[in-house]
Amino acid sequence: MGVVGAAIALVILSPPRMSYTTVVTFTFPQSEQGQYPNSSPFNVADIINNNVLKKVWENNDLAALGVSYDAFVKSVSIAPYADNEKFIREKFESMLAKRNLSQTAITAIERDFRTELQATLRKQARLGLVLPFNSPLSGDIANKVVYDILNQWSYQAINQLGVLSIPVAEIDIINDGVLARSSPFQVIDYFYQSSSKLEETSKRIAAFPGGDTLRDPDTGRGLEDLKKRLKDVTRYWILELDNYAQSNYQTKDIEIRSAQTRLIELEVDRQILLSEADTYRRSLVDYDVVRLKESGSGSTNTEMRSQSNGLQLDGDAVQRLIDLGGRGSDTGFRQSLTEKRVKAELSANAMNEEIDRLKRRISAAQENQSSLQDVDTSQSKNYISEIVDQLQGIAASLKRIHIAQASKFVGDTGLLFNASTVIDKPASSLMRWVAIPAGLIFFLAVVLMFIRSLNRFGRRLE
Repeated sequence: MGVVGAAIALVILSPPRMSYTTVVTFTFPQSEQGQYPNSSPFNVADIINNNVLKKVWENNDLAALGVSYDAFVKSVSIAPYADNEKFIREKFESMLAKRNLSQTAITAIERDFRTELQATLRKQARLGLVLPFNSPLSGDIANKVVYDILNQWSYQAINQLGVLSIPVAEIDIINDGVLARSSPFQVIDYFYQSSSKLEETSKRIAAFPGGDTLRDPDTGRGLEDLKKRLKDVTRYWILELDNYAQSNYQTKDIEIRSAQTRLIELEVDRQILLSEADTYRRSLVDYDVVRLKESGSGSTNTEMRSQSNGLQLDGDAVQRLIDLGGRGSDTGFRQSLTEKRVKAELSANAMNEEIDRLKRRISAAQENQSSLQDVDTSQSKNYISEIVDQLQGIAASLKRIHIAQASKFVGDTGLLFNASTVIDKPASSLMRWVAIPAGLIFFLAVVLMFIRSLNRFGRRLE
């Protein structure tokens, strides 16, 4: 009886459980970099955040079924998953099995293995719901809850967090109020800024996977067509209006001072960017010098040393670079530094156009300080009207292209994921529930049979 009681107690204290799991595949390629399409951080734990689980718990009225929110939260889990993890491990194990590998080569292979495996693990995840056998959420209800968690996460991410939204120019990029109350030169500056924003938008769209291949569904124009059209508007319309205004309007002193202040700010910002680019360049040289020194092949490379920062090769600054490079792929780290340098240089060079324009504006304004001239305002209005129409048309095309692009980051259902069929199977606790009581009962049966055999043997002796 004691053994039976122990088995019953085990069932009560550790009841059998069922697990309901599905493999989630993320449809947006940025997941490999730990990002949503709009570049905000992404983690698989986002799927089971409190906002998502609370909404699922409420929508399914689980409280009425006797499931508390805390119990529901504890029953849900998620973890990164790679269906080809075995293949990746075998590939790198075969590489490590080669003879005469140096320690540097072994370290590089191990680092590449971690990088590839990590990228694969970010593409998928395994979502699980573990419940007692007698839970009211078992069966079809449990399956629905699992899918509801995924659907709710995707809905909140898209509609509340805007993870598919990259900054794009709105159709109303031109504010009529600004045009009505501003001076001719302020209007021209406003056009230049609007054109710059549209150019930046086209770059952002092109930076996303497949962005260069997208076209405006209404006009058939691609990004390259729109970039060319934007350059033409800037070169042949905005610049012409700028020159026309410089020749026909007297610039106020406050406008000259404003342009001079803006010019100083741009030159300072440009110099900061160039200094930043030079810092990245020198950091990369220092990193390469130390790497060569460690490998024993570059200790006399005077050319690289002459370009370095002059930092102590074993100093803290360079050591931090080495530590950073060691956390991921060496090639990836070098590429990151190079990309940052190039980005800073390009940003600095992009400022040259506005700097030159402001210098021309100031020079022309200082030469044209005579009395106001008779100006044909109708000509200015024609310029302004045409520029507004052109910029509005480009903005509308970019908006439509972005909408088409966002649709490519979701699955056929318009969600951020695809999910496999939910698999329900006994959890590991079921084996404890079955095996231990069964073993105890079997042991009890053997003991009883042994006692019975002894009794029979005793009777025969009598």
